[in-house]
Amino acid sequence: MKNFRLYPLAYLITFRCYAASPVSGEQMPSIHKRDSVKLDKLQRVVVEAAIRVTCGKFGWNLHAVNVQTVRISAVVIGACKAGTIVDALKTSAERRLRQTDCWTSQYSPWSERDSKRNLWTPAGVRGAIDQLTK
Repeated sequence: MKNFRLYPLAYLITFRCYAASPVSGEQMPSIHKRDSVKLDKLQRVVVEAAIRVTCGKFGWNLHAVNVQTVRISAVVIGACKAGTIVDALKTSAERRLRQTDCWTSQYSPWSERDSKRNLWTPAGVRGAIDQLTK
């Protein structure tokens, strides 16, 4: 009988800040224009703290987190779908940025797209952690 797991050992989750780039060279209407987002040092600290608190709140095991100016990556173990985790991380990070007055725009700082890589083996988890901690 095969060993079947409902969820992978961990997820490598990556989401990005919004980057203003019109589709196929078209200009966006001025009412929808947004500036590209780059997190400063304080914003990066706030985002990392929010991620750590959120993982603790939901009982997810955060193995590594790397918050850069335009990209946030984390290796998380949680008995749920990766989409649930990434949505919670993005929501809590934005909420905390707003609470600390580090984000005042009416728009979310995050792009809609994100990456959720399933890590099924211990070696895969170690590799993802090493990738983020270099």
